[in-house]
Amino acid sequence: MARTEFAKDPVYGFWQYQKLPAGEYARVDLFCRTQSIAKLTGTFLHAPGYDAEVIAQGLVVAESLRRHGIGTKLLQALACLAIEDGVTTLSGNITSPHSLRIMQKIADSEEAITFYDNTARGDYLELPLSSAQAYDSLTKAGAYEVDQENRMLGFDVAVALNSGQRYGLVPPIMLNSARHVAPAYRLV
Repeated sequence: MARTEFAKDPVYGFWQYQKLPAGEYARVDLFCRTQSIAKLTGTFLHAPGYDAEVIAQGLVVAESLRRHGIGTKLLQALACLAIEDGVTTLSGNITSPHSLRIMQKIADSEEAITFYDNTARGDYLELPLSSAQAYDSLTKAGAYEVDQENRMLGFDVAVALNSGQRYGLVPPIMLNSARHVAPAYRLV
């Protein structure tokens, strides 16, 4: 099978829920065909007094299948779920120019992307960067990284979501449903 055939595969997902003292969270694991080919985890956070947020983590695409839109399709499926759930922010840690380009495809404008650094004291410090400056910085930093798969340099990035972005996004095929979870654990 040609490598590009995997890019045509649907995205599948399954939910896991947990109630926490400060709120609740749901984790969704998304994948194409099998988790060894491509996967992404999204953690939905719902805490009293805070806007709902989803954090994208662990985007991995098999090296031989990269650059065919599979990572983009996974992140777009996560954004689709987030918008359906009323989430206003999709965030994650960006360590490569390619990951930044994938996140840019979710944003509906340059103003919808905000970069942060939380390495100094654990506090989030907004960085006054444009996407082009962030891309250049990641490219330069990548030249000094020895382990390209486990990079330590990068930024946290937040993308503002709105319901108008739903057009064109394809939701994943969920293998389980929120209906199978006790009401106390369901997302509102």
